Amino acid sequence: SWREARRAGGEGKMLVHLFSDNAPTEDVYSACALLRENIPDAEYLGSSASGNLLDGAVTEHPLVVSAILFEDPSSTAIPHFLPVEDYDATRFRQALHAFDFTGVKAAEVVLTIDSVPIYEVCRILEEEIPHSIPIFGGGAFGDNHFAAFVFAKGTDVQRNGLVLTLYGGEHLYAQNDVVMGWKPLGQPLKVTRASGKVIYELDHRPAYEIYHHYLRIPNDANLFYNALEFPFLLESGRVPLLRHALSCGEDGSLVMSTGIPEGSIIHTTYGDPETILNNVQNS
Repeated sequence: SWREARRAGGEGKMLVHLFSDNAPTEDVYSACALLRENIPDAEYLGSSASGNLLDGAVTEHPLVVSAILFEDPSSTAIPHFLPVEDYDATRFRQALHAFDFTGVKAAEVVLTIDSVPIYEVCRILEEEIPHSIPIFGGGAFGDNHFAAFVFAKGTDVQRNGLVLTLYGGEHLYAQNDVVMGWKPLGQPLKVTRASGKVIYELDHRPAYEIYHHYLRIPNDANLFYNALEFPFLLESGRVPLLRHALSCGEDGSLVMSTGIPEGSIIHTTYGDPETILNNVQNS
């Protein structure tokens, strides 16, 4: 059991991640209560997910829990929930100013992808967190059946915000790499009409026509999951960015995971497992 592993591990601390793919909220709370009861000094955070992995493979289990047990007593990982409701850039900066980043070796960010202005939040994180600290993480997803959420030890499930976990320790070292396993598919496309998270036109045609014409993705309740396999690749100044569609409007527009500026050049892509594995191994 984890409790036995924790005892065998000596003085090292534990960080636990919980991922819920439409698991009942009471099950999530029960799992957290078990952690507090059996390993009271363990830190934990969690989020919704659009699919779970177990032992390196996709699983149908709606709730997956994983743990990191630090060997060195000086190593720490402490999650902090930051609300981002009614987004205010100044207030968000002030919240980050309250943190002391001395001794921090890495920062993990997990945020509700459908209710947070991701680009703006990530830009401020990059500006406010010292550049010597690698930042990594991901988005908490929801779908037609459940809303995205995050939480940290000491908070209930939260629909708008992010969890910032700060890793530190005298002998802890961290390095992050960009792994891109999606390959461009077809000709480049220009975003000719867009506003916020909505793309109305690509090459002066309704955005959804691209998915329908080239990929035969139907406009139904499963569009979100089908589109996950064929995200758009956005050409940017530093690294390529992936953006995926959440839903389709009656006018053929696509609601995206985050905003894509009008005039941007994008590509449809497909996931290539061999490329993904090679990139990971070469990182």
